[in-house]
Amino acid sequence: MLGKHRFFYKAYYLEIVVPNNLIWDFWANYYDRLWAQHFVLKPTRKLVCDHIMNTNCKMSQLLDLGCGIGQFVFEISNKISDISIIAIDPSNKMIMRAEREYVSERINYFCGDIESFSWPKNFDVITCMHVFPYIPQKDEALRKIYSLLKFGGRLLLVQPNTQNLYDKLWFSIVKLTTPPSEYLSLNILKEKLIEAGFVIGKVQQIEKNFLIPNINMVEALKI
Repeated sequence: MLGKHRFFYKAYYLEIVVPNNLIWDFWANYYDRLWAQHFVLKPTRKLVCDHIMNTNCKMSQLLDLGCGIGQFVFEISNKISDISIIAIDPSNKMIMRAEREYVSERINYFCGDIESFSWPKNFDVITCMHVFPYIPQKDEALRKIYSLLKFGGRLLLVQPNTQNLYDKLWFSIVKLTTPPSEYLSLNILKEKLIEAGFVIGKVQQIEKNFLIPNINMVEALKI
């Protein structure tokens, strides 16, 4: 996938096409020091971890889409002793950091994306945190995720949601530093999940600080 980035230079806008994985490769070295870690990513990891730990269902096979440097999967692997985790990310440098710094015998890291991913076994849980806005073919991706889940399994999808004018303004600033993205409203996201075959479960907003936009976790069940 290619991302268009605009740069301002001497009163001219330069539009440069950059592969998305190279953009994330650049951020890999600084990922754990980004401001978003404190205000967005850490609260997200806590919410998803707490939800998994408090959910009364089998959690032996987990797939994490867009694992970054492996912070979440490392945390959950330390909480559930018999879990087996597959973690994928399109950035090779993110995966290299994960394999170096967030190592567990229960985690297997792979460089790739949902479009090309395949696995011989289906999963109890699939987590997708702050990744979905960057997936261009969202309907196809959700159908693929649905096919990778066991019956009775669940997708835990977290993304910022465009609910009002402030959210739109906030996301327009974020887009200056990321690949092309589409931040769906909560209602549209639910509609797409239902169209893919899911049943909507729990919806919960992450614990957020002042000025942070709407960010929700949507639990989608394969029943």
